[in-house]
Amino acid sequence: MKRPQVKQESCSAVAKERKPCCMRLKGSYTVEAAFLFPIIILLMVFVLRLSIGLYETVREAAEDTESVTELDTREMFLDNNHIQSFLEELT
Repeated sequence: MKRPQVKQESCSAVAKERKPCCMRLKGSYTVEAAFLFPIIILLMVFVLRLSIGLYETVREAAEDTESVTELDTREMFLDNNHIQSFLEELT
């Protein structure tokens, strides 16, 4: 008894049908990603470095501000000789 002949498709056609859609992408996407990801990472490092530098500048300015003693405006007012003489004339 003879077997019925089954139409055989080429191996590549069968393999293409079995691959999931994500496996059908071209290799150009991989090459583009290989160029794009280092650029993105470098940009992130650059922004992070700028942020750290700005933080350090603000922190130093805050320390300088805290180190300044509070001004005694009353004493500064009384230290002026002409004002003190004026106050003496009033009393």
